[in-house]
Amino acid sequence: MSKEEHSKLRHPDYWGRDPNTWGTVNDWDIYWIEQSHSVPVNKQNSHSVLADELRTIKQIFDSTKPAYKIVCELQNELKESTIFFGFADLVVLAYSIANPATEC
Repeated sequence: MSKEEHSKLRHPDYWGRDPNTWGTVNDWDIYWIEQSHSVPVNKQNSHSVLADELRTIKQIFDSTKPAYKIVCELQNELKESTIFFGFADLVVLAYSIANPATEC
């Protein structure tokens, strides 16, 4: 990823690593908890930022690149985890529906 592409991300330090080390949504949540934030640290905020980051990364990588496939896998995992949220976390689901990611 180029410096210009990194500048489009809110957490380039996380995504600057080898895509094979990005891990799972739970790995992102752990990363999110360890960061200092201007918003409350909760799953809703973590997953909202993750969804935004994944949409941006998907625009950066060509669909033939392995990283693109990893982004799609993370998006699918994020969608599945959203199903199990409580009422307060439905905002993330509503946001995902209102701002759908392109299909993988």
